[in-house]
Amino acid sequence: MKAEVVTLPKGYFPPSIPTELKAEHEDNMAYWNEFGYEGRDDPTVIHPRDLNSPPSLDTVGDYVKKYDWMKVFGS
Repeated sequence: MKAEVVTLPKGYFPPSIPTELKAEHEDNMAYWNEFGYEGRDDPTVIHPRDLNSPPSLDTVGDYVKKYDWMKVFGS
């Protein structure tokens, strides 16, 4: 699949974005520009890798395999 990076001017959103979400999206994008998508450059964020005993996290794939999806979707 091919993708293209498109840079939009500040305050511009595609018409499909609801008006009530535009301010939230603008805040998120400003944060990502300043600190990175995962907040790795935000000095106020404590990342799991920085803990004395970091949690052992499954991959998304492992979670999907282990979860009882019958509870969600029924029979």
